[in-house]
Amino acid sequence: MKENTLDLVTVAISKQFHDQEEIVMVCERIKKIKAAGGTDNKSQRLYIMTFERIYTFKDSQKSREYKIGDVRAIISSSTNESDLYIFFER
Repeated sequence: MKENTLDLVTVAISKQFHDQEEIVMVCERIKKIKAAGGTDNKSQRLYIMTFERIYTFKDSQKSREYKIGDVRAIISSSTNESDLYIFFER
């Protein structure tokens, strides 16, 4: 049975949102890809996208927060159909 990913958004996680009333559009377990390439089991994150922001959580603690308006490019991987690369303005 497929996991209901919205169940991953706990009260403790939603309290860390910029605005606790934000509506979650996407929530997925992801693996962080290292800059040097490759992944490991320790690099698992929770990716949450709302209408305003993108969040990543590691061990239920917010590790990153980006504004949707700062996204400059989304590139689909050429090696498989499941990987996306998101680039932000600095």
